[in-house]
Amino acid sequence: MSVTPIWHQRTADINLEMQPDQLIDKYSKGGFHIYKSSWDDLKKAMDPNYAKLYSSPKLYTRNQEKEKLDRVIDNWNSGVPLIPPMLIDIGNNTLVPADGKHRLKVASLAESDDIYFILFDVDLENVNQYFCPELVD
Repeated sequence: MSVTPIWHQRTADINLEMQPDQLIDKYSKGGFHIYKSSWDDLKKAMDPNYAKLYSSPKLYTRNQEKEKLDRVIDNWNSGVPLIPPMLIDIGNNTLVPADGKHRLKVASLAESDDIYFILFDVDLENVNQYFCPELVD
């Protein structure tokens, strides 16, 4: 796919209040940071169902809305940076996307070795036991 993901790479550029229906207070009221890792490392830390979705070579599936996928592509092709996907720890050494599933899917098909994402400070103690991404901001 000929799209290059463009992510916000500064926490100061991200307002979690823009995601009111996506995050519970535990996450939306706490701190967060932007990280990056290789796709391979992230997929090892993700729930297997999500890892499978982001490993598929198909953009459009019945699991995601075509309009949202197209909007991500349009934004990136227009040079618009998007908020990195937000990942949360659900226990059992597993991450799932709380927000940004469509951004993750489009990014998974782009020719990029790395993926940017948000982890929440409240989860870091658990996450650091099984996943060690690079801190961006």
